[in-house]
Amino acid sequence: IEIVNADDVIETGEPPVMAIRRKKESSLVKAMYMVKNKEADAFVSAGSSGAILVGGQTIVGRLRGVDRPPMAALIPTIHLYGKCSWN
Repeated sequence: IEIVNADDVIETGEPPVMAIRRKKESSLVKAMYMVKNKEADAFVSAGSSGAILVGGQTIVGRLRGVDRPPMAALIPTIHLYGKCSWN
């Protein structure tokens, strides 16, 4: 695990495109460049969903054959298996 300093913060209420463009020193932008440059294998964040989607498309890029970026949420259940349970 490597710790990378990040001086900027992308707030949840900020417009995502502007945040990605202006805050190059944020952890979100730095981590996405690390994935793009193969310095990291993955990126996980609890930050701004909009900024994550914008950054994923503009910095990391799309995978061939994927038309839209997916969003997934782990839904806790009574069994703690991470499956959707509506019973």
